[in-house]
Amino acid sequence: MTRRSRSRVSHQPATVTPAGGASRWLELAGGLLLGLAVLLAFWPSLGGGFLWDDEHWIAVTPTTPTLRLIHEDDGLRGIWFSNQTQDYWPLSNSMFWLEWRCWGMNPLGYRGVNLALHVLGAILVWQVLRQLGVPWAWLAAALFAVHPVTVASVAWIAELKNCLSLPLAAAAALVWLRFDAGGSRVWYAAAVCTFLLALTAKTSTVVLPVLLLAFCWWRRGRIERQDLLRTAPFFVLAVVMGLVTLLRQSSAGGVPGDSVPEGLLSRLAASGWVAWFYLSKALVPVRLAMLYPRWVVDPAVLTAWLPLAAWLIIWAVIPRLDARWSRPLTLGLGCYLVALGPVLGILPMWFRRYALVSDHLQYLALPAITALVAAALHSISAHRRTIAMGLAAAVLLCCMALTWQRSGAFTSTLRLMQDSLAKNPESWTAHTNLAAELSALGRPQEAIVHYREALRLRPTSFEARNNLATLLLQFGQPEEAIEQYRAAVGINPDVPGIHFNLGVALGMLGRPDEAAVEFKEVLRLTPDSGAAHHNLGYILAFQGRLAEAVDHYEQALRLNPADPQARANLDRVRAQMRQADAPASPSPSPATQP
Repeated sequence: MTRRSRSRVSHQPATVTPAGGASRWLELAGGLLLGLAVLLAFWPSLGGGFLWDDEHWIAVTPTTPTLRLIHEDDGLRGIWFSNQTQDYWPLSNSMFWLEWRCWGMNPLGYRGVNLALHVLGAILVWQVLRQLGVPWAWLAAALFAVHPVTVASVAWIAELKNCLSLPLAAAAALVWLRFDAGGSRVWYAAAVCTFLLALTAKTSTVVLPVLLLAFCWWRRGRIERQDLLRTAPFFVLAVVMGLVTLLRQSSAGGVPGDSVPEGLLSRLAASGWVAWFYLSKALVPVRLAMLYPRWVVDPAVLTAWLPLAAWLIIWAVIPRLDARWSRPLTLGLGCYLVALGPVLGILPMWFRRYALVSDHLQYLALPAITALVAAALHSISAHRRTIAMGLAAAVLLCCMALTWQRSGAFTSTLRLMQDSLAKNPESWTAHTNLAAELSALGRPQEAIVHYREALRLRPTSFEARNNLATLLLQFGQPEEAIEQYRAAVGINPDVPGIHFNLGVALGMLGRPDEAAVEFKEVLRLTPDSGAAHHNLGYILAFQGRLAEAVDHYEQALRLNPADPQARANLDRVRAQMRQADAPASPSPSPATQP
């Protein structure tokens, strides 16, 4: 039999259609079991608090444009129709806007929503796999649902975008498959609309059109012209949203002086390393970490290309295997690599400043591997059913146990960063974050040790320098603090908070002229900084420039009407102006927080 004829065996749509009420009850029971398994596996994480960069979306005081929109009652308009947010993921930010009104600063609500979305995503993955005729589809979905790698998405509040985008992408695929199997055009319209929602949750779902074509190939053994025409609108949406994200990443993702620029060849060679790393963690999810070591891949070294070459060899070998193996491997590994495409590092990605890989980045791709594992166990069951069932139960229980253990690390930033340093002691990011947490817990001496270690590993870390300087200021070492602040400004001059802190330190040392320069720079970068207006008014009053001081105090009160210090200082300066012969004296207290 030729390869051409062999490739056409069993290419009819392998859909599974529920038959009767009994099947619906079984589906309901399967969904409930998935939910229960997830709840048990992730239970330790539900009692956790906010982690790492959760404060970029949830915080008492809105300090960023994204946070301000989440706090404002009419913020939805800005979320959807402005470029103020960090990334253009308006649906995810709208969810945060809604959750802020429901839960406020209670982390349990946010964690519960992530968990519920994860369960929904697993159920929809199950249904997609059933439509494709993947054997033991429920097991594949269950393995995904309780896989330890998913903890980095489900138990990290900031990764709501992952937990929201997956069920939307899976729902779009499901209704597409029903349309492709002969359904009405309503299913097609629903697929397009759901895909658009998935893109507005997280742009990594741009890969879905390619996956839809892969599903067509799986069902019919080829991709027909009508398949290309039907997926064309999906590709158009994917390209538009992808370009929007790339523009945002290129315009706001870089950090001057603290990025690690790598050429295209280096990123291309590293993509092979990244893909193998993710596959290894998907198959053997042990020693997971929030922050993995950051590899340096030199494209001039021949061995740097070996991982990518190994993938190419595998793709050359798979078509030569028996169709019973080549087709599932082509679909499974193909979908896995396609889903990983946006996070392989070839395109700009902000997280690469910390590491080339992260568990949360393979969340969307992971179901392809759990489906292959389930299919492999099913193939064993044809000859050794008892052994296959036992292996399936053992793998599932092992994943649940590892997820339970991993969830415990995601209860606080302190535990998470300690866990990262235990596995990656050279992580400057983990040292910086651990130091910040220790400082917040009232353990400044330990924090200083970790900040200094972070600067040993990454001298260009302006965050560590700024935070170390703040602690040094508290310990009565203003000269060294100013030195660290100036070094941080030299690394990244576009961070208003560092200029503000430097201005406060200079003011404490009685150097008002230099302090005024820093506060003016804050206002150049962020004209709506009420604290900078307040402090500049303080300095101008001290210098006897009362009219200018009044102007800045008025600006401070306009931006923050509830500031009692600014009100008292303004009243004092106005009283001085009414007494022309009264000597100028400093206002009672400047602002100390930006």
